[in-house]
This record gives sequence, structure tokens and C-alpha cells, in this order.
Amino acid sequence: MKIVKTIASVETHERLVVELECGVEPILSLCRVTKESDDVNVEFDLSHQGGGVVSVSFAEFVERLHAAEAELRRTYPEVTVQRRT
Repeated sequence: MKIVKTIASVETHERLVVELECGVEPILSLCRVTKESDDVNVEFDLSHQGGGVVSVSFAEFVERLHAAEAELRRTYPEVTVQRRT
């Protein structure tokens, strides 16, 4: 498994694409998009699964990740989570 990052930037638009691949097959592709306003969204490209692009606010995405992590810690307290930076 590998993580591929691409960053593109112009004056009014910045895009960070993060893709998780297993072999040559994409598993997950997410993009952080900063538009001209202060809104930051996370887009999930599900085209490799026959879907489209789903967009949620970055703040909501982070909040849901923290909630999911808390639930996993309650369910499996013996598991240690290692974070990579």
C-alpha cells in the first residue's frame, strides 16, 4: 500500500490530492480544496468504485474522524493507535 500526494496551487485555488493505492489500484482518493472563500471542503473521489465525488466540509470530516476513533477506542480499548506524521 502506498500514499501518493499531489499539490496544485494558483492564486485563488489550492488543491491537495491524497490517494491510497494497493498495488496499482486506487483504494481511496481525497482532495482538500480551498476555494476563493474561506470554505475548505474534503472531496472523496469514488469513481473507481462506480460512484462520483462526495464533498463535505473539512471541519465536519475531522469531527467525524474523531468520533469514529473514540468509538473504536471504546470498543477495542486494548488496541494502540499509532499515528504517522
